[in-house]
Amino acid sequence: MIRRCIITVITQSKMKLICAAPRDWIEGSVLEVRPWTGTIQKHIEPAGMAFRIQFGTPLSEEEDTESPESSNGSPQDFVCFVSQVEKADLKDAYGLLGIAHLAGTATEQQLKKAYRQVSLAYHPDKRQGEESSDVRFKAIQWAYETLTDSRKRYIYDSDIPFDDSIPTAEEIKTSDFFQVFAPVFARNAIWSVSKPVPDLGDSQAPWEQVNAFYDFWLAFSSWREFPVEDDYELDEFAGREERRWVERQRARLQAQSKKMEAIRIRSLVDLAMKNDPRVIAYRQQQKERKLAFKRAKEEAKLREVELKKQKELEQAREAEAERLRLEEARLRKKLEKESEKSLQKKLRRRFRSTVEKENLESVDVGLLSLNPTSDLFLVGFSFEEAFFAF
Repeated sequence: MIRRCIITVITQSKMKLICAAPRDWIEGSVLEVRPWTGTIQKHIEPAGMAFRIQFGTPLSEEEDTESPESSNGSPQDFVCFVSQVEKADLKDAYGLLGIAHLAGTATEQQLKKAYRQVSLAYHPDKRQGEESSDVRFKAIQWAYETLTDSRKRYIYDSDIPFDDSIPTAEEIKTSDFFQVFAPVFARNAIWSVSKPVPDLGDSQAPWEQVNAFYDFWLAFSSWREFPVEDDYELDEFAGREERRWVERQRARLQAQSKKMEAIRIRSLVDLAMKNDPRVIAYRQQQKERKLAFKRAKEEAKLREVELKKQKELEQAREAEAERLRLEEARLRKKLEKESEKSLQKKLRRRFRSTVEKENLESVDVGLLSLNPTSDLFLVGFSFEEAFFAF
């Protein structure tokens, strides 16, 4: 028995089946369809979730871009997807789009794809008469509008429950550094303004990568918002000054929260740098290098001092030698002068004694000095002796 089917003509040779085909129908065979007038035979393509559940037929490319369950794999996966959306709270934007597992990290493309799926599945035209579906469809639209607006998404994502904890000393002591800190940094990376966020890496990572990682987190810029919960409503204040006062109070509290968030991130980075084996090894190498440089510098300074001392000693020896030379020359000159004086005295005594022996009463010294043939020289005096004698 052939069931009555409603068909939609795509081309002159293909039609798409809207409802389920007969149980004994085989894909690829000819299905006889009886319209209101006449009898025609057309090749029918598989379509519809009920048909795929019954026959397990995969999707065609055209249906893959149009059907809400196309990107969820098997029909059972689609049923689970719908179930998650049904159970999602009306204030859970990611849950309403069926991507609760991507909360805070979903990309724009993922948001669009998820919205297309759930909007087709919960469109009021497909769920007529279900008031809950209308409410959920409006909530889905709100979720998509919120998550596609950057400012609204910042505020919404900031209000999602988040684990602000950092590893304790006991966890660091008893566990591997990378197993402890990698999930923490990955968790906090969602707040980063700059993308992409570098990975922590492993023990074999080069120092350039490690340095870039910590430079990024030391200059970390967060877009996280901190909604202020107070008892003030701006609509309650009629005066402009009162509303401005409330806004200033909220801005002050917001600034305090952002400051505490910056302190928390900095504490996490400082704790990681303190316990990172790569940083510890690098700092030890730098310390040894500085000590070696300092030692070499001190040795060079000692050599310089030693050379300076040697130079000073050499200069002192040269100065002493020069002083001794001058002193020796002075003494030699003095001795020569004294010897000359002694010789003159000796010559005078000899001259006097000679004069006395020869009974010379008077001698013209000027004439004697000018006349070397004087009788003075005949008594045993040379010209030089006679000259120095006077």
